Amino acid sequence: MEAIGHKLFQLGDPEGKGFIVRRDMQKLKDELSMTPEQLEIVFDTLDVEQKGYLTLSQFLEKFSESVGHLENICKAASQMEPDSDAVSVGRVEAFLRALHVDLVKMVERDRELEEILQSREIQHQNNMQKLFEELESHFREEQEKTKLEDQRKFRLELTALENELADKEDRFRAAVSTRQEFAGQLVAAQQRELAVMAENAKLIETRERLLNDLDAERAKTCQLEEIIERTNVESAADNEKHFKQGFYVAKNLVSMKEEGLLQQLEILQDMKNILLN
Repeated sequence: MEAIGHKLFQLGDPEGKGFIVRRDMQKLKDELSMTPEQLEIVFDTLDVEQKGYLTLSQFLEKFSESVGHLENICKAASQMEPDSDAVSVGRVEAFLRALHVDLVKMVERDRELEEILQSREIQHQNNMQKLFEELESHFREEQEKTKLEDQRKFRLELTALENELADKEDRFRAAVSTRQEFAGQLVAAQQRELAVMAENAKLIETRERLLNDLDAERAKTCQLEEIIERTNVESAADNEKHFKQGFYVAKNLVSMKEEGLLQQLEILQDMKNILLN
């Protein structure tokens, strides 16, 4: 009975909200073969606290009590004496037959409900399988897209790295060429430096030789200056000597009154020549 109560509650609460209201009882009219008025009476009977709703536990509890009342009625009917009121017995038997029919219908509906639930379960599984397949297909597509995108990015990055590597190789070759050029220039500079050093050595040697020659020339010049000075001194002495001699001669000629004018002029000419020499 509890399983039947569960299924009836699920039929009244297909949304799964956890409770049923008076309007939800109308969904059980086909399963219970009752009119809307009778279903409202049943709801009021089960909603003893008059909250306006029934939870699953309340529904199962009141449903079990109602079924228990029906079972007690059946037991009381079976224990009635033969001399009881025939009308009451007939009513009870009619009620029991109707109840039996209703129970049979409920069992059939329960079986149909189970078949429907199984069918829905199978449909749900199929839908889940289809959804899973669609998700798996979508996942594969997304994975393939991601893979292609990763490959594209990898190719782009690889191309960028190759270009960067080629650029670095070009710069490296340019640097090596520049280094070789600098090395050549350095060797040439070193050779020029060696040549300059050799030239400087030659110039220093030439300078020393010239200085030596200059010192020798200075020594010669000093000797010549000494000779010239000595010569000048000697010439001055000779001039002074000749002057004195000429003066003495002129003095003697002047004192010689008896000599003629021509002789005096010759003497003066001689003195001039002597002085010039």
